[in-house]
Amino acid sequence: MLERFRKDFPVLENNPGLTYLDSAASTQKPAVVLEKMDHFYRFDYANIHRGLYNLSERATASYEAARTRIAEFIGTAVPESLVFTRNATESLNLIAATIGEQIVHKGDEIIVSVMEHHANFVPWQQLAARKDAKLKVVGIDRKTLELDMAALESAITGKTRFVCCTMASNVLGTTPNVAKISKLAKKHGALTVFDAAQFVPHHKLDISTFDPDFLVLSGHKMLAVDGFGVLYGKPEHLAAMPPYMTGGDMIENVTIEKTTYSEPPQKFEAGTPFMGGAISLHAAIDYLENIGLDRIQEHESALAKLADEKLRAIGKVKLYRKPEHIHNGILPFNIEGIHPHDVATILGDMDICVRAGHHCAQPLIHFMGEMAMVRASFYLYNTEKDVDRLIAGIQKTLEVFHK
Repeated sequence: MLERFRKDFPVLENNPGLTYLDSAASTQKPAVVLEKMDHFYRFDYANIHRGLYNLSERATASYEAARTRIAEFIGTAVPESLVFTRNATESLNLIAATIGEQIVHKGDEIIVSVMEHHANFVPWQQLAARKDAKLKVVGIDRKTLELDMAALESAITGKTRFVCCTMASNVLGTTPNVAKISKLAKKHGALTVFDAAQFVPHHKLDISTFDPDFLVLSGHKMLAVDGFGVLYGKPEHLAAMPPYMTGGDMIENVTIEKTTYSEPPQKFEAGTPFMGGAISLHAAIDYLENIGLDRIQEHESALAKLADEKLRAIGKVKLYRKPEHIHNGILPFNIEGIHPHDVATILGDMDICVRAGHHCAQPLIHFMGEMAMVRASFYLYNTEKDVDRLIAGIQKTLEVFHK
């Protein structure tokens, strides 16, 4: 188990009574990540790509070193295929607003899964509406919670321009077979867009094994600070795409008559970027790989399975994942006769942090026949004591509502 790493997280050390079970929303930050950012702003800060002086050159080197490190982490040898954004949401909107506008036309099709976070659903829904294209939504097996691959295969046609899918559901924890999805899409000439925001904090990622056209992630889901995201795109796509925003640091030449743009990734990084965010993600990746993603996945899965077992023993708790399908720390549930918001409120009063609501995934929640769910999400800094506190909190909730 990984209990010894809990002390690395200042929020948990400074709030000793806290049980934080909302890492699927955002993770806590280890001291080493905060210290690396602090060091940068204290000793090495200057604007990048512009200054012809040592401080700016050091800042630029740190920023670009982060790009190289993240590229290595996801399994690409081309750092220039990574565009830095504010979050995974901006990355997905960038794709839809650039190449999406270029290649989607009236009568074309865009495929998404019903499991998508709104960030990988709404941009495609809106693009389809603008272009008079068709949005196809592929469902899941209600028993296994796995993506319906037969339905996906039937949905893809010669008119399909994009197949967009999460790599790990933020509600159910389901991890679709992205290699098979990619193969099906390529068979029909469709581009793939994978949302890896919930996948990369918990699982090893190697894009060479499934060859995505695009992939996005967010730093704050994996121990880095908020406000920093990454878009991976195949170089040939990035080269053909128009800029998403225009301004400084993304131009080659500006005259009164016209403007020409830098090569990717600078073409998509207008203005002064969040340098500290890049450095924080570099440090977070080093921290995660030092522990080992396999160990993290094993640890959090064990905690989720333990919580599942104890919740089943209580009764009156509806659980959506079968124990054999739990392979990360995400555990959705509901309590019979009690609204999820009431559950989360009572737990919150006990300093037990869970999420309740539609989890930015309303199509999925409705598909599951619910209006809302409670979600406990475990991560590397959680312990069996956190499980025990969750169970005690659920028992307290039952006592309050069933006096």
